[in-house]
Amino acid sequence: MAVTTKGWEDKGAVEKFTTRSQEPDFWSGVEPFIQKVLIPLYNTGKNERREFNRALDAGAGWGRHSFYLLRKISKEVVALEPSEEFVKRMREIDKKEYGGGSIEIIKGGLPKTSFKNGEFNLIVCWDVLAHGTMDKIKDSAEELKRLLAPGGVLVLGTLSTNHKNFKIARKKGKEIEKGTFVGGFEGEWGGTHHYFTREELEELFKGLRIVRLEEEIRETGYNKGGIHWAMYAEKPLKPKALS
Repeated sequence: MAVTTKGWEDKGAVEKFTTRSQEPDFWSGVEPFIQKVLIPLYNTGKNERREFNRALDAGAGWGRHSFYLLRKISKEVVALEPSEEFVKRMREIDKKEYGGGSIEIIKGGLPKTSFKNGEFNLIVCWDVLAHGTMDKIKDSAEELKRLLAPGGVLVLGTLSTNHKNFKIARKKGKEIEKGTFVGGFEGEWGGTHHYFTREELEELFKGLRIVRLEEEIRETGYNKGGIHWAMYAEKPLKPKALS
């Protein structure tokens, strides 16, 4: 079944989702969990300080996390985004804030990319994985694991079955497979959304070492009050031996 993405190509939608970029503090749009888990890794003040050479923002939107990663975390940043309107907005921000060319902006998205195996030692995938059916979600998870370098870090945020919209979707949306609905999502366009259990995420990212997997309540934005999963995982330096 096709995934509805029409809303993300709408210019009005882009303006709605980039309003925070107009605030005096441009970086206020960065998710607190991302700052909470990455800043200690990068700025320990010790010899074991983590160096992130190349980061991927998978499903970058208007670039709120891409530009944050560039400024605070990684030497190089690739912003991958399927919406042409969001890509245009990112380029506008890049030119205004940095003179252009500060990050690599690519129109495209999961699950199929042309990047090399292990190309990134940091991947952020925030509010992206839920947009699709389970077949696409599984392929996207495998692609993220393929792109992550040994020792690399994945930071991911996605919908929980405890999200307020899960109950709304069950009443007003159409369930097309277990946990996946079309419609019934307040604050966003129709589209397809999957709501995850802890067990589903643990299964999808089997092979990574999940350091943190916790539910959090969003305190700002159109999803205010919604419960999401926030995950921080690392790819082992060596594959686990088969038992």
